[in-house]
Amino acid sequence: MKILKMTWYVAATSLLSLIPHPRWRAWWLRCLGAQVGRGVRVHPCRFINHELGFSNLRIGDGAYIGADCLLDLAGSLDIEARATVSARCVLITHVDPGRSHGNPLVRLYPPTKRGCRIGREAWLGVGVLVLETGDIGSGCVVAAGGVVTGQLPAGHLCVGQPARPMRAI
Repeated sequence: MKILKMTWYVAATSLLSLIPHPRWRAWWLRCLGAQVGRGVRVHPCRFINHELGFSNLRIGDGAYIGADCLLDLAGSLDIEARATVSARCVLITHVDPGRSHGNPLVRLYPPTKRGCRIGREAWLGVGVLVLETGDIGSGCVVAAGGVVTGQLPAGHLCVGQPARPMRAI
């Protein structure tokens, strides 16, 4: 049964890359179990850790996900209304140093699935990396190449690795 389920998800995500229009891709994600609002556009991207399906993915009305993003669905991934995730962003929702193959680091760094959130009308520049527990406030702008490791305040421009508030917008 597990093999059949995994085969279905591999086939379903493969179809995503064949769908030519971003709005149709959003519709297909909705069919696969994601909560997707109206007017969402999803360009070709990759999904990992979707063994539980797409139920951990929630995308609000009018949100935009750019091309070549990597979206981890092991934990909850919330992209709120009118948020923009630019091309090549990576959104990671879990941490696991190798439980499946017995890595001893698991004792020091136990696996977790705490998810991440992109707030309403936030904008992630090209190549932003959002790690587990990343929480980006509403209207926050994260400059290209930023690394989000925790909470960023609403209405601020944030830059760097790790991303820090530079100034209010």
